[in-house]
Amino acid sequence: MNFTDTRYWKKFQKNKILFPIYKKYIGKHITNFSLRNRRKEVRDTGINTMQEIENLLSKKGVEFFLGNGSLLGIIRDGGMIQGDYDLDYGIYITDEFTWEDLENSLSEVGFTKYKEFYFENTLLTEHTYRRNNTYIDFFRHFDNEDGTMFYSYYRILGKEYSSDSEQSVRTFNTVKVTGAKVIQIGDNQFHVPNEYEEYLAGLYTPSWRVPNPNWVAGSGPACHVLENKRGFCKVYDI
Repeated sequence: MNFTDTRYWKKFQKNKILFPIYKKYIGKHITNFSLRNRRKEVRDTGINTMQEIENLLSKKGVEFFLGNGSLLGIIRDGGMIQGDYDLDYGIYITDEFTWEDLENSLSEVGFTKYKEFYFENTLLTEHTYRRNNTYIDFFRHFDNEDGTMFYSYYRILGKEYSSDSEQSVRTFNTVKVTGAKVIQIGDNQFHVPNEYEEYLAGLYTPSWRVPNPNWVAGSGPACHVLENKRGFCKVYDI
């Protein structure tokens, strides 16, 4: 069986005997090896890469800021969270600065689009970019009367999905972000939400300043699972 042919790979995934064995004894080791390389690169170069992105996007007239684990690490720890394997940004996509503009901008520093995420197969809400073993997620933020929100996508182990691209969906409904400000951390400057303390409290609970080794993603009060909604992921070959 030639696993480089996606038809055979999809057929193999449906095998209820062999595929669970593969995931348990082989697949997890491949995943762990990949994540180990990603963690090392983020640990070694993450700060410099974020400063590179900061310098680039600051010239593009787009509203952006550190998000999720990257924001938590910079504010709480003054650097990268131990074990983190990607970088996170919040961004506002507009008619003046589109997803295409973001893609073109990041290509200037060697990043290539790796994934796109859609809500209900129509609304494009997230991009992932890759350069070597560094991955950056850009989460599109939306403002409403009550606050600011963004979408996140994930897979539930053992759950049946209609296609390889289908994803479960949750939203993060945070404090309303009124803009971004620049803070100084060592020799570097980073954009963060004006309300970064309240923003982090929504994502990680009000005790976000205390590291929690047992933290489970999506456990914060801002997270809401959309039980009957679906997202979809498009992966690009690079």
